Amino acid sequence: EGTGYALIAGLVGTVLGALVSLGIAQGLTFAFGDFINITPYVHPRSMVIAYCLGVVITFLAVSLSSWRVSRLNIVAAVRDIPDAYQALKNRRQLIWAIVMVALGSALTIYGQSIGQLFSFAIGMTLIPFGIAGILSYYGVKPRIVLTAAGLFTLAFWLLPTDIFEALFGELTGDIEMFFVSGICIIAASTIVIIQNLDTLLSLTEKLGSRFRNKLPAVRLAISYPGANKGRTGMTIAMFGLIVFSLVMIASINENFSRAFLSTESTAGWTVRADIPDTNPVDDFTGTLESRGVDTSSFEDVATVTLPGAGNVRIRDTSADDVEWMNYVASSADNSFWDNSSITFDGRANGYDSDAAIIEALKTEPDVAVLPASVIASGGPGAVAPTLTIEGLESGIETFDAPTVEIASANGTATPVRIIGIMDPTYSNFFGVYLGAPTGDAVFQGEGAVLTTYYVRLPKSVDSFETAQAVERALLPNGAQAVDIMSELEDSQTQQKSFFYILEGFMGLGLVVGVAAVGVIALRAVVERRQQIGMMRALGFQKSMVAQAFVIESAIVVILGVASGAVFGLILAWQLMTSDQFTQGASIGGFTIPWLIISVTLFTAIVSALLMAWLPARQASQVLPAEALRYE
Repeated sequence: EGTGYALIAGLVGTVLGALVSLGIAQGLTFAFGDFINITPYVHPRSMVIAYCLGVVITFLAVSLSSWRVSRLNIVAAVRDIPDAYQALKNRRQLIWAIVMVALGSALTIYGQSIGQLFSFAIGMTLIPFGIAGILSYYGVKPRIVLTAAGLFTLAFWLLPTDIFEALFGELTGDIEMFFVSGICIIAASTIVIIQNLDTLLSLTEKLGSRFRNKLPAVRLAISYPGANKGRTGMTIAMFGLIVFSLVMIASINENFSRAFLSTESTAGWTVRADIPDTNPVDDFTGTLESRGVDTSSFEDVATVTLPGAGNVRIRDTSADDVEWMNYVASSADNSFWDNSSITFDGRANGYDSDAAIIEALKTEPDVAVLPASVIASGGPGAVAPTLTIEGLESGIETFDAPTVEIASANGTATPVRIIGIMDPTYSNFFGVYLGAPTGDAVFQGEGAVLTTYYVRLPKSVDSFETAQAVERALLPNGAQAVDIMSELEDSQTQQKSFFYILEGFMGLGLVVGVAAVGVIALRAVVERRQQIGMMRALGFQKSMVAQAFVIESAIVVILGVASGAVFGLILAWQLMTSDQFTQGASIGGFTIPWLIISVTLFTAIVSALLMAWLPARQASQVLPAEALRYE
């Protein structure tokens, strides 16, 4: 029977999957179509592979269910009562528990030895549940040991990074940890909920007692989830995992966008004007005034030049046989360093403050700083190409200043020390930044291929209008002026669009979950037809029966949605406040995307209840005499 369902459902799923892929391609085209050509394409071979994989995975689930059905106690099945289970006599449980402890210990030791977070975390998750199985075999109540194992697992996965590293050392993980963490956290929280479901249901009953006309429906609603904990747990886990993914992605998207669109991300500057060397401007503000632009609102003006032919050659002198690499180096005047709100995520030894680095850039002839995005494996928004300099890595706080050689167009190689790494928040900075003394030493009077003027305006002045006015006035000079914040917003649109596509894809899982609630409710009506008839014969009104089924679905869905939302927010907060994840970017406090979360949760709960209401209405129409017949 299950195989028949799988064969048919696989066809439907494959077709719908192809349609969804076309929709995702359109979304990617909207987000990145200006840079790459994305053409929707579906190959028959891929369709066949997807269909076969779906059928095989479903068949495995069907096989497990069939095996469990085949082992039902005959008397219990005929009398429609649960199987008797005694952990003390289940030696198979003891064997599996010992295997879990042994396997978990091996994975933990292996992960610790090679510094791999994946193996270590999986091992630390298996060990407590294996111990719980052993203890329950020897007479300890399963509720106590499984609750303790679940809480330990949640505490382990949600440990702040600094505490985790203090306890277990520094371990490295990749994108797979997103998926593993979600599965383990939701599985652990579901186990804790199921083991304490009786307490939660009793609280629901007490809440229902405040509405005396609803109390019979509430008591009927809480009886079935408590008696069928396996099905209840699977439904809670399904909704929890979907909502967990949606909430975490939405929270990360919101906080990244806010961090890189804050006033700090512009380093305090409002307008930027780029003027090529073909027709340079000697006096920026004077030229603007002579051409009718009011510069009285300009609070500060700074100049950053791109000397030489527009790029330099750079190499790390501390490493052997390192080839020269073409790169970009900019020389900034003292006004830029004095009036920028630049902070440094990493500082060289001997420069114990941001002010010390700024002073060195203004006075010392052999120092430079780097944006975090140019360091190999740099922070969010990293741009290519990256620099690999021995002793420098993303997230490093203090280091011995490495010496690099910078060769300009004249061919002279000048040794320069890297004394600071900017906070990753400044995503619009790239290349090597030099102070005026170092720039003079490296470029030795070479002309600038591009001169950039930075302007700070008060908040009361429209920066976009000012940028347009500057560009119109300097159009004969080939100038391009931009509102820096608007430019950052445009660059973040692509990242946000990508996250929105992920959220939409996760939303499909929510649709499946809502449909599953409807299927479960419909199956419950069929399975409990005689129970419904008995209740109707005892005097239950149609409305009470319908309310009971809706409340039953509401309890399960709300538990799943609540666990997913809470733990999704906790993990997102943990990630966004971790320097390892944000690469030192100044997030400036965690922001909860209340609107997106509220809409998601409201839609999930209301949709699930609507899907449950249809079978509930069908259940309320069952006639007592008709339901009590056996034929």
